[in-house]
Amino acid sequence: MFSEDEYYRGFKKIRNKCRKFNYCSLIEKLFQYLHAPVQSNPDYLQKCPWLVLLLIKWLLLDSNYPNRTEKIPSDNDMDVILKSLYDLMNRTRMPDDYDNNTLFFRSFAYQQFFYQLEFGYRHLARQSLIFSNLPDNHQFKVNFKILTGVEIQEFIELSWILIFKFIGNNNTRLKSDWYKNFFHIYSPSIVDNFLDVISVQIKEARKVFLEEDDGKRKSTEVYELTPFIKFPLLQKDNEYHVVEKHILYRCIEYCIYDRLRQWDAQRFMNKFGVLFENYIKSSIKKSGVRFSTEIELRRVLGEHGNQIDFIVHEKYSNIFIDAKGVELNFPARITHSATFLEDKTKTSIIKSIKQAHDVIRKLEQTQQSKIPSQNINYLFVVTYKEFHIGSGLNYYELIAKSKMDEIYHEYSGCSVIPPDKMFFITVDELDYVCAMIAKGNISISGIFEIIKLADERPEDRGFEFFQYLSNMPEALEPPNFLVQEKDRITMKIRNYLKE
Repeated sequence: MFSEDEYYRGFKKIRNKCRKFNYCSLIEKLFQYLHAPVQSNPDYLQKCPWLVLLLIKWLLLDSNYPNRTEKIPSDNDMDVILKSLYDLMNRTRMPDDYDNNTLFFRSFAYQQFFYQLEFGYRHLARQSLIFSNLPDNHQFKVNFKILTGVEIQEFIELSWILIFKFIGNNNTRLKSDWYKNFFHIYSPSIVDNFLDVISVQIKEARKVFLEEDDGKRKSTEVYELTPFIKFPLLQKDNEYHVVEKHILYRCIEYCIYDRLRQWDAQRFMNKFGVLFENYIKSSIKKSGVRFSTEIELRRVLGEHGNQIDFIVHEKYSNIFIDAKGVELNFPARITHSATFLEDKTKTSIIKSIKQAHDVIRKLEQTQQSKIPSQNINYLFVVTYKEFHIGSGLNYYELIAKSKMDEIYHEYSGCSVIPPDKMFFITVDELDYVCAMIAKGNISISGIFEIIKLADERPEDRGFEFFQYLSNMPEALEPPNFLVQEKDRITMKIRNYLKE
């Protein structure tokens, strides 16, 4: 039986062992342990970097920091501390302490998936397409410059240059003069501003951690995304040290979105929704499919009632696509309670399901030819970041059966969308779907039907949509427009070096 008190006792044992040693030396040893070369990524994951970074955070938060003892931990001391740290996971919630296994796996997904992926250039290219082409007086561009001292496009280009330094090697240090060959393009002050956004001195990191910490050590902490995600570089003696390479990648991939969201989450989301929808519209359009937009739906169906962002029209079916440029907060990501997650997704997933059915009913009642109704309907709910919920079948059976049954009852007279014809995906996954469709060898409904067959046995169900896409007969490739944006930025940077 899980107990927070038991978990806290485990934490105290680790803390007391650490207090015997000089904290600065211990932190340095922990970073050395993280950065030591390994043969493969699975070998690296055995180090549990998420727990090592958590221990570093604890040391910085400890009231004894920086402690006065001069005792340096030996290799054997490090082994004892790390073993205690790994054993702490046995004091967290076990599968039986979750309402279902999907919720258990979600916690681990948020904890560990960040460390399994190499740099995804498409995420940075997507940020460029969404944010860089905005008018100069757009609030996002103005606020980003105020917040960082760097223009959005400059930030993207400087990020690309930074990533070149670390991909495909074991480098973990960046000298302060790394950007000197670009000073004729970006002034030293711009470069300094950029690096200040993603870096911090260790003593300043402690201040930030203390400001954001409530002083309570709870078991959910082991599943958190390390706060180092905000500043994955540590400043030290005219150098910048990488906290952890995957954390650097994740920071860069979403830094513009994350930084603007920190400015004012609600105001940001109110304005970002339109940009997100426009991006998805562009991706769908490039796939070559026939589709209707919300504006077109309103012209045909009227302004009253719910609408959906897009409907892709295939020969025998409609695919409803709703854009939700939101992300779940930390409690919703790692919750063990299905009821809690259902509540936290009611304004995103539940709302999209209801919107889709409202449109279906109006299409069937209107009976017009401009936007045809179909007996077979599918639904994609598209988010900017991962919800780790997967299929509608999982969501129905394990999380929101009662809420979805209410919707099915309300719309019982029309062609409802069954759970096995729904999926909750990221914009990255939708881009791959659109790239696959653009080749003309498979349809969206065809993808769904392949997934349906794969999902017949619960134990065979995929956890993420990418798992299904990778098993499709069509090759899994990023869309051309993201490749072209990556190539455009790369060529621009290369040309700078020639000037």
